[in-house]
Amino acid sequence: MIVPPPSHTLNTNITLVELLQALKKPQRNKVVSLDGMKIKFILDPGKLLHMPLLIAFNYFLVEGFLKALSTGMVHVFFKRGHAFEFDDYKGIMVGPIPTKFFTMIFDKRLHEWTEQHGLRDMLPSSQLNPRWV
Repeated sequence: MIVPPPSHTLNTNITLVELLQALKKPQRNKVVSLDGMKIKFILDPGKLLHMPLLIAFNYFLVEGFLKALSTGMVHVFFKRGHAFEFDDYKGIMVGPIPTKFFTMIFDKRLHEWTEQHGLRDMLPSSQLNPRWV
């Protein structure tokens, strides 16, 4: 039986280091949000947005996520192969840009926690994030 992580693992304040690591990951011109906002609008101002994002994310830990930031839409894209084959399509979730960064931070926290407690091998492979394997 897998024991969930203690709340302090996930609920500790997000640090500037965690935020900066998340800001390094996405590809500049690929990611857009539902409103068409490109990720460069978050990345280009640089340090100017770091503290407001950090304050907002830590607020979300206490008060919960804003409804507008927790809504996304699944888009299905044809990858290659035959147009009538289900496996030849890829689904991606398009949501607000700040949510992507928040999710990256928690994805990393959960990954580190499962590794630290030797639980990664206990999860079915369908529940593992491909970046973990």
